[in-house]
Amino acid sequence: MEDKEIDALVEDLKFIKGAVRKHDRLLRELLLPKHFGPMSLYFGLSLTAILVIFHGMGANYGGYGGIPPIVRVLLWAFIAFVFVSGGIMKWMVLGSVFKRTEGGASIASVFRVLLSAGALHIYISILASSALGTAFLINRGLGAYCVPYLAVVYGIASNSIASNLVGGTFGFKEYLVIGYWLIFSGFVSLFFAEAYPFLVPAGTFGLCLVAFGVSGTISRRRDAGAHRGR
Repeated sequence: MEDKEIDALVEDLKFIKGAVRKHDRLLRELLLPKHFGPMSLYFGLSLTAILVIFHGMGANYGGYGGIPPIVRVLLWAFIAFVFVSGGIMKWMVLGSVFKRTEGGASIASVFRVLLSAGALHIYISILASSALGTAFLINRGLGAYCVPYLAVVYGIASNSIASNLVGGTFGFKEYLVIGYWLIFSGFVSLFFAEAYPFLVPAGTFGLCLVAFGVSGTISRRRDAGAHRGR
């Protein structure tokens, strides 16, 4: 191999190494908990409050069917509003992250990062497990156990993201905390899923989002204070 070919190969390797590092930096930046603190708090507090209201009204009216139809419609409409507005908040957050990244990452480049080979396999596994597992439970008349099952699935997924996509050594402990919380609360809630169908999602996903939001907000304020102190 001639010297020119060796030099070209070295340059190609440097380029690939730089691209991988940029990919990793962007992925870690996108998944930083501090970006999602307020959004997670909004999601968690809103959903937990509505689910607790559903439970209280069901207990007061002798079950979900006893709740006045107009009240049920309003509560479900509010949940839909929370999901839509929360989704908008998420894209606004990601949009601000795009602008702060090196060179200003485009939406297309961010999708390429989020759907990279390693991440894509995790996403496919999550979606397939969620869809097939819940379909099986509903088919067997065990729909009440869908939430505990999904809590365990997403808990494992959260731990996978923390350990494989961003690396457990990079300080993404929040993902591990919510991952283990979802796994633990998911298994525990199996014993209460039929008796408390609205409190179970509040205690699994609702409290998980609140905890993640609090942690992210604290991290956000800590970073803001550090920047002001410079």
